Amino acid sequence: MADEPEAERLDTHEEEEGGPVKSFLEHLEDLRWVLIKSIAAAGVAMIACFFGGNYVMRILEWPLRQAPFQKAGKEQRLRILLGTNELHTFRIATNDPLASLVGTNQFSRLEILPMADGTNVTFGGKIFPESKPLADKELPIPLVNLGPASAFVVATKVAFYGGLVLASPFIFYFVAQFVFPALKMGEKKYVYSGLIFGFGLFVAGVSFCYFAMMPVALAVSAQYSEWFGFKVSEWRAGWEFSITGC
Repeated sequence: MADEPEAERLDTHEEEEGGPVKSFLEHLEDLRWVLIKSIAAAGVAMIACFFGGNYVMRILEWPLRQAPFQKAGKEQRLRILLGTNELHTFRIATNDPLASLVGTNQFSRLEILPMADGTNVTFGGKIFPESKPLADKELPIPLVNLGPASAFVVATKVAFYGGLVLASPFIFYFVAQFVFPALKMGEKKYVYSGLIFGFGLFVAGVSFCYFAMMPVALAVSAQYSEWFGFKVSEWRAGWEFSITGC
């Protein structure tokens, strides 16, 4: 009977604190498992992003595809086709001599076809207008890798940062499992409210930056370079991905 008040105090203490009281070594053991599970989740996510890097890059390229480049309306494009194979796409400025071939069409294609001339076979070409602007795989400003190891460096960066983003919900969950038992019930309510509010602000900020700010920022960057007299024909892939999130 003498132990009942003490047992009630322990139960009340555990309910207020949210979990049983543990020793220092037990906390270290819990922290060790949090680190192990977090590193494992991040490693699996990084491997997935490394092998699916082409899909991650399509996501990172979206702001560049949607950027309102002013020069897109001034330039004309001529695709050279040999049969069904695309040989090259020319960017034609308004003062380029090739502009007379495409006329007023912004997008055209030149089909090179074999033509019989007696016993000889020659090749001739015919220009057709195109209504669609760009192929899905083509960017307004091409991204290039300068150097044999650049593609691997970009893929590693994409896998690293993409893996952290993909594994972040699991990492936060593991950390919460470690921290929340030490909080009182009232403190947990404030933490839950702060997490929900902070997560909403985070998603809103990332969405605004990705869908609204980045396309405009990339277009302004290109126009600013042209204002200084630098021709923006290509961008280094590592730089563009670092701007859009990697």
